[in-house]
Amino acid sequence: MVKIESYEARGVVRWRVDLALAVDGTFRRARRQGFASEKEAKTWARRAELRFLEGQVMEPTPRPAASKREDRTDPREWTFLRVWEECERYWATRKAPTTCAAYASRWRVHLARFGGQVFGRMPQRTLDAIAACPAAPTFAAILKTCPKIGVTPPPGIWDPPPIKKSARLEYLEPDEARRVLAVLSPKYRRVFLFLLGTGCRVGEALGLQWGDLDFPNRLIHIERALCPRTRKMRLPKGKKTRVLPMSRLAEESFTGLHRGPATGLVFSDVGQCGFREELRNAGPRAGLTKNIHPHLARHTAASLQVQAGIPLEMVCALLGHSSLKVTQIYSHMAPKHMAAGVAAVDDLICL
Repeated sequence: MVKIESYEARGVVRWRVDLALAVDGTFRRARRQGFASEKEAKTWARRAELRFLEGQVMEPTPRPAASKREDRTDPREWTFLRVWEECERYWATRKAPTTCAAYASRWRVHLARFGGQVFGRMPQRTLDAIAACPAAPTFAAILKTCPKIGVTPPPGIWDPPPIKKSARLEYLEPDEARRVLAVLSPKYRRVFLFLLGTGCRVGEALGLQWGDLDFPNRLIHIERALCPRTRKMRLPKGKKTRVLPMSRLAEESFTGLHRGPATGLVFSDVGQCGFREELRNAGPRAGLTKNIHPHLARHTAASLQVQAGIPLEMVCALLGHSSLKVTQIYSHMAPKHMAAGVAAVDDLICL
């Protein structure tokens, strides 16, 4: 019997092999994991089976001999690679899988080349090089985690350039949103309509279950989100659950759907990759030059709420932001209130 299956390790998909067979009345078994691809795992399994049939004994998987001795080294002498590995273990149970995967990608591309340097004695030129590369936010997360894993950060000055953010926030005007909805297929139109009516994140929409909908009281409970990469449920971003009023747009998005069990997914036939691809193609079909993507519906809902005069505190609660500071990016969308401030000066100075 040969069993080959995939698993996830530090945000990377790996493969493991479990081989068991009887040779001349003797039971033989070999297991190994860490293969980068299914093809590599199958090749190893075939070779292992041939060795069993030839009467050879499989050698156990070698393990690093100095692992225990390394664990007792002074954290002040840890290399950057060792600090990264400890941070990965710390983040594994505390951060979202997508965040860990993004950190790991930036490490491989930008930071791994500094892995051999002693972290506590990193020279200033290394800190400056990291500050100027796209992995600066990842290194900032490492510095923030250092006190929690008992590591002293480098003594140099960490001064990355500020991230430039444009005050212009892209969103859909009501007419543009209607044009996009008109060209979407029914199953994707329902999800986009729900996102517009609630301002939810796409993972929260795809993780919505029928038991989360309270039709008598017209409430929607946002208690989980579907991770697009692992296809597993997790808490919403920031681990903040919330209750939203059921708008007419949200209620319309459920039209035509067969109500399943309480734990069944509302939008069970929609995948995030297909949804994103459908929206990308919907822009040109609707005659729009804007980049249409799922998160644009969230920006649209928030922008239109602020333009309608809804207080930022209420918009913050509806969107599930961690603080009002995050919601401030929509504050410039209230032109009427800002125009009143300008008009007050006009009345005093204009002749």
